Amino acid sequence: YAPEKRLKLAVLQLRDNAQRWWRATSRILRDSGAVITWESFCEAFLQEYTPESFYNSREREFDNLKQGNMRVAEYARQFSALLIYVPHVAN
Repeated sequence: YAPEKRLKLAVLQLRDNAQRWWRATSRILRDSGAVITWESFCEAFLQEYTPESFYNSREREFDNLKQGNMRVAEYARQFSALLIYVPHVAN
């Protein structure tokens, strides 16, 4: 699906507290002049509903990642998968 369609479909799936959270959050974003995109929805959703401990755990995994006996392709796959959660280390 196109990003605009993904956003609409995702919002339709929200219920109860998540639905109330998104109504308030999207209102704040619109009032600030922000354009609401699929990416901004995902960022806000993950920030709201993913515990900090999850990111801390992924960062520790990233810090401890060693190639060891892994093939380069497998190491690169794990590296990329963890980098999603710790983008600040790429800067």
